[in-house]
Amino acid sequence: MGQDPSSANHSWAVALGLVPCLAAWALQLVQQTIAAAAAVTAAASGAVASTGAVAAGAGVSPVTLPAVMMALDAAGAHPFGMVALSQG
Repeated sequence: MGQDPSSANHSWAVALGLVPCLAAWALQLVQQTIAAAAAVTAAASGAVASTGAVAAGAGVSPVTLPAVMMALDAAGAHPFGMVALSQG
């Protein structure tokens, strides 16, 4: 018994169907990284305020999603395309 020829034709559709899922996963990783960086920045700012000492990261502005998206876009990572692809 041979393989159904129509199943080979659908392999490209299955592969392309995974693109939105992978883009959504990548976007989620970026968002979680930004949240973690913001927490670290806030913790460093709090440590400076409570001790009065100058720590690494003192005076650093908070990390925001729009700022990171613009920085990634400037670096050539194309995060806006990732957002568009993640929407299906």
